[in-house]
Amino acid sequence: RKDGTWDQTVDYTLKVQSEDAKSNASIYGIEYNSATDTVEIFEAYTLNGKTRVDVPPSAIEDRDKGDSRDYDALKYRTVVYPQVQVGSLLNIRYRVR
Repeated sequence: RKDGTWDQTVDYTLKVQSEDAKSNASIYGIEYNSATDTVEIFEAYTLNGKTRVDVPPSAIEDRDKGDSRDYDALKYRTVVYPQVQVGSLLNIRYRVR
């Protein structure tokens, strides 16, 4: 926008294809500047066949990234997917503003 602000909407889907991928794929991370950005998660879920398992709010957490707490301090929002297995589809839709 002319005032320098922006929105980015992300719709991301990943299919788990191996046992090794289950642990790495089950956590999704969003890095953002907590002083200037906001992150809004619209939906996040695991799809096992026709069964949809939503990510509960308790499985979404913000953490500091690094030691800096200054203006440019980065945050890291993690989303932990439930019931991940080989063949699962992991989906998240969110906006960074």
